[in-house]
Amino acid sequence: MHFVIIYELKAEGARRAELEEKIESILTPYQHVKRLSSLYIVKISNEQEWEDLRQKFNRFANNTPEVFHYVMTNPNTNIGKYNGILYRGDWDDINDITMLP
Repeated sequence: MHFVIIYELKAEGARRAELEEKIESILTPYQHVKRLSSLYIVKISNEQEWEDLRQKFNRFANNTPEVFHYVMTNPNTNIGKYNGILYRGDWDDINDITMLP
């Protein structure tokens, strides 16, 4: 099971780096891969984990004075297929997350 989260963060320099470290710490318990500047593909075990993450991101947004907007897709229980243009090796990590065990 996996989903995509993409965000917009209006912060610059050291403050942006600090906030992005906090975002990364929210996702640390889960296998995930960051592609592009603010898109993550995240592997979860069940829908409750998705809901837990949604609540954590809501708290993060509410406690961050800078603008932080995000979109999370519904969890995908099937083998996911993403398309686009990335470096060849970037697809390996995505495939590891989106292929069923």
